[in-house]
Amino acid sequence: MRKIRKIYRFILDEPLSCVFSSCLSLLLIGTTLTVFAVIMSVNLLPKILRDSIESQTGFYINEHSLKYDIFSNTLTIYNLTLMNPTKYADEPFAIVPSIKIKANPFKLLLGKYELDELELDISQLTCLRQNFKDYNLDEFIKLSKKLFETNDGHLKKLSLNIENFSYEDVSASDVILWVSNAPIRYEAENIESLEKAIKEICELFDAQKADYMSKTLKQISEK
Repeated sequence: MRKIRKIYRFILDEPLSCVFSSCLSLLLIGTTLTVFAVIMSVNLLPKILRDSIESQTGFYINEHSLKYDIFSNTLTIYNLTLMNPTKYADEPFAIVPSIKIKANPFKLLLGKYELDELELDISQLTCLRQNFKDYNLDEFIKLSKKLFETNDGHLKKLSLNIENFSYEDVSASDVILWVSNAPIRYEAENIESLEKAIKEICELFDAQKADYMSKTLKQISEK
């Protein structure tokens, strides 16, 4: 009873201290729950993103490692190997040393690909056309288009680096094989128009006579 009386008396005599202590406790609890939620979301992100890519495109992630910076909301994926769907040759579609994505992890968990920044570094991209319908780059662009469909249509940073890329067409009796002669490098900030950015990237491919790339990429900005 004495302890209860002391607590009651303290509340009456020091109401501000009690309010401050209560607020501080709630703040600490809220912060702890937020950090826990972020950690849980980060642990779930690799599987969710992997399942999303595989289910929507049929491409399979073979190798990758991941790092997440909780303070900047930046997700970096290292040493990713993206394999073609089973109907294509058993070889990688893309070998990607790193992908850096700055976005709200909770929105990513909900399948909302609202990206603030995207930096994509590709060491090898192998485009393969088997027939008029089956073209691996064309199929993968369907996912890329969703990634760029943000609510505000605004990216603070977009960086693309492709060291080597090739195109093989086996749809006819005469096989066509084309290999790039120079890397593609593009970087822009505060992008107000995605259509304009895609057009600039396409011009880089057109300069190398790689219209098979530019024609397909234009689909990203099409409504």
